[in-house]
Amino acid sequence: MRWLPEPWLVADVELNVGGQRVEVVLGRREGSTLACPECGKTCPAYDVQPRHRRHLDTCQYETILTADVPRCSCPERGVK
Repeated sequence: MRWLPEPWLVADVELNVGGQRVEVVLGRREGSTLACPECGKTCPAYDVQPRHRRHLDTCQYETILTADVPRCSCPERGVK
């Protein structure tokens, strides 16, 4: 069972023992396509927006998920 949907993958894991923090860096598979969230059509990438989200702690370590979330350029609905 995959806990990350395609095309996402775990690109890196950074452990800061002194700061009691784990950062999980997510990435996308090369060549993956994007779908418009409104109509579902395949669209080219427009840009990415960096996002950081706190996840459940890993033992005593604060866990942060980091990803460059893409936006797509839909020919019918614009940038989404």
